[in-house]
Amino acid sequence: MKEKQEHPFKARIPQSVWDELERMAHYEERSINWEIVQAIRERIARHKEGRKSREHEDL
Repeated sequence: MKEKQEHPFKARIPQSVWDELERMAHYEERSINWEIVQAIRERIARHKEGRKSREHEDL
């Protein structure tokens, strides 16, 4: 599902990270932008799972 809003931003990315993103995107036949968005989504999901785990520990 395509999201309705996009928020362009500038980021300073180390060359080694950029190079790896290029390799990943090329291998997956996707854009670098898509790789970055997916990485952010995966990080958000891990963060949410970590919060849920900590909430259960507090009970």
